[in-house]
Amino acid sequence: MNNCGGCGNVCNGDSCTGGECLCSGVAKNLQTDVANCGACGNNCDVANATGEQCTNGVCDYGSTSCTAPYSNCDNNMASNGCEANLSTDPNCGVCGLDCINNGA
Repeated sequence: MNNCGGCGNVCNGDSCTGGECLCSGVAKNLQTDVANCGACGNNCDVANATGEQCTNGVCDYGSTSCTAPYSNCDNNMASNGCEANLSTDPNCGVCGLDCINNGA
């Protein structure tokens, strides 16, 4: 299972059929499947965002956009996605602008 559908595409203990790894009995392309990126169950989806991709078995957030009113204020998309709600938390509509300390 070390070359399922291509050289070095490892199914990590799962079966290979038709060039795709079986994840919970369903064939998945680990090179492009966002919910099984690089390994069965490795989900690239992040909170409050769209556009996540799986490229060559690696989560790719280059085309990811935050869904309003959320933003990625800590620049850690892979870990916690678009974590800041700009309409309710202290960011006051913009990352880093603290309404409480700015008299708003």
